[in-house]
Parts: sequence; structure tokens; C-alpha cells
Amino acid sequence: VRTVVRPDSLAFEVGSDYPLEFNKEYKMCSMPQEYEDGWFWLRMEDDSCQSLPNPLVHFYLDSVQPANVLDLPAVSDGVLEHIDEVPSRGGEYIIFDGLSDSLCDQLNDVTEEGDPPVFGKLPDGSWLQFDPRILLEENTLESPIPDGGGLVRSLTGDQTRCANVPRTFLNEEQCILSDSSTTCGSAGTPNLLIDLNSDNIIEFHSITG
Repeated sequence: VRTVVRPDSLAFEVGSDYPLEFNKEYKMCSMPQEYEDGWFWLRMEDDSCQSLPNPLVHFYLDSVQPANVLDLPAVSDGVLEHIDEVPSRGGEYIIFDGLSDSLCDQLNDVTEEGDPPVFGKLPDGSWLQFDPRILLEENTLESPIPDGGGLVRSLTGDQTRCANVPRTFLNEEQCILSDSSTTCGSAGTPNLLIDLNSDNIIEFHSITG
């Protein structure tokens, strides 16, 4: 459930000859306008597209309630900061310092398709819906990701690829050996036994520095 709308508050644009049928599955014609008073378009059986106002996220006391709700501070407190003000018409916010809500520990580290949406409720009774964003990490020769992206690869079920590369003449001056338990390796962990004799220890030292 993403929002609850009263039946008498949702109808096709004025002048449309099409009735909006509830409990019927419609296909969308295009991406909706994701802001207050924006529009979205539904495809009819005759292949035409009819527009409706994009409803605000809202839940009533006597309606179904969302599973994941975070209590958010008031906008006036200055914790929520506007983001993408022009395309969102001032309807999107970001929290840079995070939240201390206990629900945060129960949510997945990586948002996947099919996960239930996460909502935030403001003190004035209005609602916001969490919009996951891509987290960009610095990964340069001077500042590589310590585990080469291994943790992210594991959390996404191998849907994300490693972010490290083999040692070559292009990077050998900055190449480092990671000691992270989640290190991402292109060849995986070799299944072999190495004798810890003096010759091998000296060889390890010469390879790793």
C-alpha cells in the first residue's frame, strides 16, 4: 500500500467521458509527474490515455496503515532540507544526519524491488515516502574502496559487480592488498594449501611489501 484515497476524491480530468473503475487494473501510459498537483495517465481499453491528479500520500485512522513508518521532525526544525526543488515543486526533502528511529535497524541495507515502501510522518499529520537514492563512493587510485565493493556485492546478491581491478603497470604504484573480510575478488578464494616455510614467507613479504 502506497497511499489511501477516498473514492469521491479521485476522478479523470474534467471533460473526460471515461468513468474511473475501482478494483480494476490499469496500465500507465507514461511516468507520472511526481509532485503535488501533478498528473498521471492511465491507458483505456480503446488504447487512449486519460489523466488523473496525482494524489498525496495519506492514510486515515480508519484505513489500512503502512507497515514501515518513521516519525520525522517538523520541516521548520531545519533537519529536513529541500532537494530537487524545481522538478519536485518543493515536495522532496533529505536528511543528512540520519535518524535514530529504532525502525531503521529493521530495514534492509539495500532497497530491492518488491520491498514494502517506507513512509515518514510529520508532526502536522502529513506524510512523506522514502525515495531510495544511489550512494556514490569515491574509488580512485589515491583513495580506493577498501574492500573493492565486496560488501555491496554481497548485500545485493551478486547483482553489483566488483569495483576493484587486477594489478597492472598502470596502477602498480598505488595498488594495495586489502585485509577486509568482505574483499571483492574476481577469481574468488583459491582452494590451496601453502607451506609457511622461510622461502614462502620471504616471497609473501616481497609481494606485499
